[in-house]
Amino acid sequence: MDGGTEHFEEVTPDIAEAKRKDQGYDECDVWVEGHEGSRNWKACTKNPGHIGFTPASQFSPDLLPKPYNEDPDVIELVRLQIELTVRLRVHYTSNARPDGYSLSKFKGQHIPHTGSGIVFVAVYKCPPPPPENENYKGCPCQFCDSAEPRAPRKPEWWSIGVRTAKHVSFDTDETKTAIADLDLDFPGQMVSKIQLHGLYSATSHLEGDIARIYFATHDDAIGQRLKMASKRFDDLSASMLMKYRDPERFPMYTIICSHPHGCSKQVSVGPRTGRLIVNYKVENDQPDEEWTEHTYTTPTCEGSSGAPIVLLGREKISGRHWHMISHVHRQALPSGEGHSGMTLECFVNTDLPIDSKAQSRPLPI
Repeated sequence: MDGGTEHFEEVTPDIAEAKRKDQGYDECDVWVEGHEGSRNWKACTKNPGHIGFTPASQFSPDLLPKPYNEDPDVIELVRLQIELTVRLRVHYTSNARPDGYSLSKFKGQHIPHTGSGIVFVAVYKCPPPPPENENYKGCPCQFCDSAEPRAPRKPEWWSIGVRTAKHVSFDTDETKTAIADLDLDFPGQMVSKIQLHGLYSATSHLEGDIARIYFATHDDAIGQRLKMASKRFDDLSASMLMKYRDPERFPMYTIICSHPHGCSKQVSVGPRTGRLIVNYKVENDQPDEEWTEHTYTTPTCEGSSGAPIVLLGREKISGRHWHMISHVHRQALPSGEGHSGMTLECFVNTDLPIDSKAQSRPLPI
């Protein structure tokens, strides 16, 4: 079924609460029409007052534990995490969601839910040279779809990749209706001046609850900015793997940047509490790689599903140091801990100089 945004159900408090409860421990949120996320923020019972959340615009190194708060690279890494974090508004629930899966009772309906994600890549698109340009149709986003035939599609555009949880945007039918909002950094800020339009879902994993989805922007300045920021974020992440690899000296903390209740962006910091090896393999897995999930006590709320996790500190297991790459928040467990989706961890070669970069291949998911 086409998940277009042209038809919306009226979202009453009862409908919003019913959909919110149809997700187990996952942490999407559902807005009541006319109230956006303010109603849910005020009525939150998981974390009344939202202790442990700091507005993104008020982030300072003092929020980080020592010695990380004294490292300019760590501070820059967190600022980039903030810049790249987006609010996701998904306006349709796919018929393809399996029965019993998160939000599946509302499949086929246009009742928006919200989550979070992080931009991981930005690629410029333009007409190819002849003769390939004969089949080039321009930007495929929902904005250009709705403008045709009154106006031609934009010939130049940017493809923006976002990593999130699969239960936030299950498939292309949902992603085509999604909007990614940037720069909602100030308390009370609900409307973004920078919106990315959904294109399609790419790689994902159902049980591991991880997905890569793609959006479009026609703004060259935004595309360039996200390209540079995502590249710098990756470079700094790699350098952190080598610098803080002694778990006895550097305790492990998780930093989460998210949009609780679909409201403005918040930063939270807390200890990492556990690591689970997942029995999952892909064709080109290497012997020095493992698929893992993590737990932590970093504050989250509904709307935090899909939020990016930065891990400070590294773990030594079986004589090896492992680093955590690109996990996203999945759910809140009954224990009170947060639980990440699955992704890949790689062994760090501790024979290399501490100022070298850890090398890792592109993630298959």
